[in-house]
Amino acid sequence: MKKSILYNLWSTANNTQLNRFEKFIKSPYLNPNLTVITLFKIFKREFNKGIDACLDNKTIFSELYPKQAFNNQKLRLLYSDTFKIYKSFLSLEENPFYKTDNLYLAQHFNTSEKQNLYQRSLIKLEKNLEKQNVRNANYFLQKYSIAKEKYDSLTTKKRLKVVPFNKIMSSFDLYYYIEKLRQGCILIADKNTALNNISEPNLFFVLQSVDSAPSMLDQHPTLAIYYFCFKALSNIEVDTYYQNFRKLLFENIDLFEKNESRELLIMGINYCAKRINDLELKYINEVFLIYKLGFEKNILIGNNSISPFTFKNALTVAIEIGDIDWAENFLNTYADYLPASQKDSVQKYGHAKILISKGEITKAKRLLAQFHSDDILLNLSSKMLLIQLYIEEKQFELLANLLDNMNVYINRKKNMPYQKKHYKEVIKFTKKIMNLPPFDQSARKKLKREIENSDVKLMKKSWFLEQVSS
Repeated sequence: MKKSILYNLWSTANNTQLNRFEKFIKSPYLNPNLTVITLFKIFKREFNKGIDACLDNKTIFSELYPKQAFNNQKLRLLYSDTFKIYKSFLSLEENPFYKTDNLYLAQHFNTSEKQNLYQRSLIKLEKNLEKQNVRNANYFLQKYSIAKEKYDSLTTKKRLKVVPFNKIMSSFDLYYYIEKLRQGCILIADKNTALNNISEPNLFFVLQSVDSAPSMLDQHPTLAIYYFCFKALSNIEVDTYYQNFRKLLFENIDLFEKNESRELLIMGINYCAKRINDLELKYINEVFLIYKLGFEKNILIGNNSISPFTFKNALTVAIEIGDIDWAENFLNTYADYLPASQKDSVQKYGHAKILISKGEITKAKRLLAQFHSDDILLNLSSKMLLIQLYIEEKQFELLANLLDNMNVYINRKKNMPYQKKHYKEVIKFTKKIMNLPPFDQSARKKLKREIENSDVKLMKKSWFLEQVSS
């Protein structure tokens, strides 16, 4: 059983969810197969035993069917049926129709000739929709669905007053424009950050429609945010599009659900990262403002957790702009949101960065020399800090050993094609800086051009260029 999808789902569910599922399967209406109940009881009993659990298929089968010879196919079918029931349970948990009015219920009242209940349901749906803060694409789709339902009902029953269809379609148009632009932004962002080629999204009709009715951007900030986001990501060099996007997003961030807000913030970060890679360092402050808002609004904390990558980057940009107080407060306040397996190593990395920013280099080097993490990129980031320290203090013997060890480490890792290429460049340019003749200006200019023209998004490119210029 331990190899089944069912086991994977049950073993990662919390106790509340498992207890609710047990109630779910005890309903004959929802689950007519009593063997499913027995299977679930076996799982709970054995799973609670921990390492002493016995969940092999033959043992489970003998308890389920004591008078039958083991039949693996029969057990697999039971697992499959149970998995389907569990998926139904999860769907119900995600969309508990019994807790709120919905369009299907209103339609039932309509077909049942319960017009009073039908009208009340539609009014309540509209009120609830307008009460919520969110004004994303899904809001306009729901608005369209309600309006379309009213229109169909009125025209079918030949009532005297018919809702103008163009007003109904305007809600659908807004849904289509917003969702189309959102998907376009995702594709452009992927194209800007991924190695593989992604085809440009064709948004000519949407852009033309919005451009021909600019008042839509003033009336619907969610549409304007995606419009300027797409324009910014498509035209990286045009700062105006990004500034409009960022201003509107910061003013209207509450109009989006949390996942969508996080998605938009990350798009803004990706845009700034591209500009920073082109040595436009003023965008480091822009990234900091995005991270600051993301944590103030609790947007960048998903499932009560912060990814080590996000944590490290937020801390780094704060240090880069010189806001050490914010960095220290962030490290102390949010470290508990890190995954338990990586909390210690990320904290040590962050502490080392802060020590360096305060000029406490000896302490930082001591901490970094002993640093280890199971996270490959965090490990390499710590080695990057040591590279910077060793070059600045001209400790070339230690640096040579570090680069050799780093090269061996990278070669052993198989599943990091882009990062491997990136850090190979780091090693290559570091060695070239080490071997630069002290007074050979021609060699320095040549290396500077090589660094500037690198097709890899070289970490700390500006720092490498400073070492060549000094």
